[in-house]
Amino acid sequence: MQVTGASRPTSAPPSSVSADGAFARECAQFFEETVRLFGVPPSVGQIYGLLYASPEPLSFTDIVERLEISKGSASQYSHGARTPAGSHLM
Repeated sequence: MQVTGASRPTSAPPSSVSADGAFARECAQFFEETVRLFGVPPSVGQIYGLLYASPEPLSFTDIVERLEISKGSASQYSHGARTPAGSHLM
């Protein structure tokens, strides 16, 4: 997903995110919209939103499947999550 402007309407998170319920969907969408304000790719927000909403750690495969994003995108964006605040990704 490429962002070309702040006025672009946001897309709904993939329906498979609903496996974690409405809260996970809403978190993914909220984080996606928030990171767009800073010019960050929406997939980054979706990853953080999904992780925030998850009651347990998620594997790389879980993230890719639930968000329906490429492994390349998930890999690139998950490097930023390897901090103390995002260490539950590993």
